Amino acid sequence: MSTTTITVEAPVCTPYGKAKILIGRYQQGGSIAIQLITLKDEILDEPLATFSTNIAGARTGIDEFCVKSWSENEPLVEPMFDTGLFERTGRSSRNGMVSAEVWRIKSPSLVPPPVIDETMTLAKLAMSRLHIVPLEKLPDVLKGLSAQHRMWLNDTLLNDDESTDEELKDHLTKSCGMPEDVVTAALTFRDQALADPLFHLFDPTAL
Repeated sequence: MSTTTITVEAPVCTPYGKAKILIGRYQQGGSIAIQLITLKDEILDEPLATFSTNIAGARTGIDEFCVKSWSENEPLVEPMFDTGLFERTGRSSRNGMVSAEVWRIKSPSLVPPPVIDETMTLAKLAMSRLHIVPLEKLPDVLKGLSAQHRMWLNDTLLNDDESTDEELKDHLTKSCGMPEDVVTAALTFRDQALADPLFHLFDPTAL
């Protein structure tokens, strides 16, 4: 679970004994994760069950989670619902051969903060620093290109610093089948691309 975990004060009475409820989030995907911890001999906390399941692509709100209600968790469903902490949304999500109910946490104070995906954050930061030519500054002939043609032009301008303009034009028109006026317009940005390592003719996220 995430480092930010909320402990529910009142324990839940299960067929396996009293347990405390921990609410956090899965590191992968950021969905809500719920664990039950039982107290053994009044001294040692031991995991009892994971009451949630992390289903990729499940449509859940920031205060919702998928319930693992099968196998050893089946006797836990009603005791957990009877705590009054949760409500059924009436929706479910498939997980292999079973269907997981979607529940909602009633109290906002028990909803853990979203997990920040550091990989995605760094990627977005890197993307925000690219020098992408604004659409309004592109020649009209470059505005209606296919994703494939935009990708080829981006790659050519960014990576080929040895071929002459004529060699690039010959390759893109004859080998890639691109119109000559399109290639000519793109090559007007070549000096800028070679001088600026962050330059992109087209937004790479839209390719």
